[in-house]
Amino acid sequence: MTNALVRLDENFRIDRLVPTLGLLAVSATSLIVAPIFAAGSEIAALSLFALTGVFFIHQFGIRGGPLAVGFLITATLVAVIGIPMARGLTLAVGGIVVAGFMAFYSTWIQDIHTGRDHRRSVAGDLETAVRMSHEGEEEFVQKTEKHEKRLQTWTSLVGVVHECSSTLKFDQLAEAVLATVEALFPEDRASLWLSAAPPRADARSAAVVRPASQPASQGRRYQRRTYDLLVPCPDGLDLVAGQSRQNILVVDRDKDSRFQSAESRFSGRSALVCPLIEEGNIYGNLRVVSEQPERFDHDDMVILSHIASVFSMSASNVRLYERTEELALTDGQTGLYKRYYYEKRFSEECKRALRKSNNLSVILVDIDLFKRVNDTYGHSVGDRVLQAVGRVIREVDWGGPLPCRWGGEEFLVALPDATRPQAKARAEDIAGKIKAIAFQGEPAEGAPKGGPAPTFRVTVSVGVASFPADTGDPEQLFQISDRRLYRAKNTGRDQVVDHD
Repeated sequence: MTNALVRLDENFRIDRLVPTLGLLAVSATSLIVAPIFAAGSEIAALSLFALTGVFFIHQFGIRGGPLAVGFLITATLVAVIGIPMARGLTLAVGGIVVAGFMAFYSTWIQDIHTGRDHRRSVAGDLETAVRMSHEGEEEFVQKTEKHEKRLQTWTSLVGVVHECSSTLKFDQLAEAVLATVEALFPEDRASLWLSAAPPRADARSAAVVRPASQPASQGRRYQRRTYDLLVPCPDGLDLVAGQSRQNILVVDRDKDSRFQSAESRFSGRSALVCPLIEEGNIYGNLRVVSEQPERFDHDDMVILSHIASVFSMSASNVRLYERTEELALTDGQTGLYKRYYYEKRFSEECKRALRKSNNLSVILVDIDLFKRVNDTYGHSVGDRVLQAVGRVIREVDWGGPLPCRWGGEEFLVALPDATRPQAKARAEDIAGKIKAIAFQGEPAEGAPKGGPAPTFRVTVSVGVASFPADTGDPEQLFQISDRRLYRAKNTGRDQVVDHD
């Protein structure tokens, strides 16, 4: 019966149970008390007890029936056995029945509460298990996304290392680096700034080294799709990075004390900056800027610093390659192209001029009496003269000139798309600038120590030839200019000749 009571309907109500059990207790007591006061009242009490059992079944269903059946059996026993005996025995039996009923009632209620607590515990455990399952699933998804992002990051780093190691041009190098940064930070603005001045006296690349103490000069700001735009540099973000000479993570510009002054402001709310440093000098920086605050964290800074390191190493390789190429193609003393490279490029220009019917002019320059300079002032002074002449010729203002040291003290300049009058004007400009230079010689032997060193100037003779004004074959321009050069030398030197 106890097990049956434990399996009572889970939706039972205490407010139904309490009055029903109270009614059962009253009817059971009446079985004992009624015979004491009136003979024959046992039948009425038994009827009341039976009706109470029916009411119990009505309230709690058939599964609550065993309790009522138990009381009916007890009442029958009391009526059949207890009534004929003495009143005292009837009272004793009734008391025992009531006490047993109360004990059974307490156990039954306890079993009901125990079962309910057990069900609640099971339901709570199930709910906890479901919640933990969902939390575990979310944590698994987060870890999976984090691992995927990490894999993408390292894949991108491997890719940029491969791209940077396979290029020897700064523009291609910048494009590869910015493409990687843009892929890792697609919602932000990435840029790469390189200073405009050469990093060292012997390097001629676009990337430069500039001491941090010097004011920033104009530079090239590489950006995706507009990376060849020349812009003034730097803004406040570049200045702070240059002063600190360290990687900078800006969580929120408006809350960062380093960016509160007018000169240190920059466009954006958060940023990452990695200065590019070589041999202790800053020659640019790689940065990412966002309009949102708290956009970047330490992990993002580590990623960008790795990319900046890759770029710096690749940039060093590019500069080394350019320097090696420069030494192979140019004359170390004057900085002009060597003769074999000039002949190759000049042949290409001749073909282009013939194919497109473009103008092409040649200027042949020879230093007058150069042997006398060496004999009088020494070869070291003669070398300074060659260097100065080479510097003037390198500065020829014309689109795509080909300046070359032809040999000894002779220099050759090809001017694509230049007519003969234009070429003559450039030749006269060259001759005038060279003639204006005052050279300082070595003191003569026997001169007082500490006395002034002698100064002198040099002149040049120039021959000019043009296609198609002078010939229908541009390959003959050198022979024509050479002939006119010797005419200039034989008729007094220090002049430009452009006709026979």
